[in-house]
Amino acid sequence: TEKQTKCQSPCFCLLRLDCLSKTVRSEGYFGCYRGAAVNLTLVTPEKAIKLAANDVFRQKLSRDGHLPLWGEVLAGCGAGTCQVVVTTPMEMLKIQLQDAGRLAAQRPVPTPAQAAAPGPAPTLVAPPPARQSPPPRASAMGITAELLKTKGLAGLYRGAGATLMRYTDM
Repeated sequence: TEKQTKCQSPCFCLLRLDCLSKTVRSEGYFGCYRGAAVNLTLVTPEKAIKLAANDVFRQKLSRDGHLPLWGEVLAGCGAGTCQVVVTTPMEMLKIQLQDAGRLAAQRPVPTPAQAAAPGPAPTLVAPPPARQSPPPRASAMGITAELLKTKGLAGLYRGAGATLMRYTDM
């Protein structure tokens, strides 16, 4: 199949290995899993909503215990639409967490000379080393609060149209 052909291509595999090595080098081993907690937390309710909604729609659309093909399609579309209510914010938070980790890893660390530069006139005595505290790590709750504060509820559902098209298969 095409997927097997891609995996056998040395260029494709090298790109994956290069991406993995760069991620581990810049963010550490756990950088590969940044944003996974949001998925692990919300996948169960997402699937529960989808399965429950599918059952409800199938029940409402069936006639005498028989569900025509169009009813199956509509039940699946309705279940996918209900699933988007959970999926869109989950994916938004996952992407924001991954992006926050990438940006934190790219942030330059100032040298002692750079840290001392914006002060008063230089002296002959070396200044004590400036201790810079690392910026706080982004959390799902922090990103959610910031997103709600700056963009409102619509900020969590940005991209819902594309997600809706993906889950309703239309």
